[in-house]
Amino acid sequence: MILWMRAHNLLGILLGLAGMLGVVAISGGSTVPAPSLLQEALIGTPLALIVPLISVALLMHGLAGGPRELELVASRTTRRYRLMLVASVCACALGFGLLLTLSDVQPLGFAAGRNLTGYTGAALIGGFFLGRHGATAVPTAYLFLVILTGAPPDRVQVWVWPLADSGDVPAAAVSVITLAAGILLTCRNRRDPRQQL
Repeated sequence: MILWMRAHNLLGILLGLAGMLGVVAISGGSTVPAPSLLQEALIGTPLALIVPLISVALLMHGLAGGPRELELVASRTTRRYRLMLVASVCACALGFGLLLTLSDVQPLGFAAGRNLTGYTGAALIGGFFLGRHGATAVPTAYLFLVILTGAPPDRVQVWVWPLADSGDVPAAAVSVITLAAGILLTCRNRRDPRQQL
């Protein structure tokens, strides 16, 4: 287990998660200006909703790392370790994000945890279909698509869940469903196990 944690850079994943939560906590209402294809002006996307993508990239890098050949012939399956790591990172992000929101430190704290959960699910889906090195491309492309199309100011559509606030229940449901689909696909065996996460 200790070798597995070192090979998959668990310390880097945890430091990335802590850094993400720290940036979310201190970001306040900071926004990143981005062009919109549907509106004529720059729209401000909250930084707290974008930063979780960095943590997901570190998580996917850690899952893709390690000596794959040794894991394929190991006496204990390492798939449980991967799933426990994914579930733990998502649970920590949701828990600390909820704590940030309830303590009024950051109103988008839970939304950041929800986004990390959804981005992780999308990355697991991308890892299943595109292979271990293309896993982060799916949530990144989806986030840029959402930012470029923007959300109407009066109502956030369900497919624009990364831009929803912390109290949006359909956005949380989409995030959890995406993670569940990613975990189910990760549990399936691939023809070439060297390509999977």
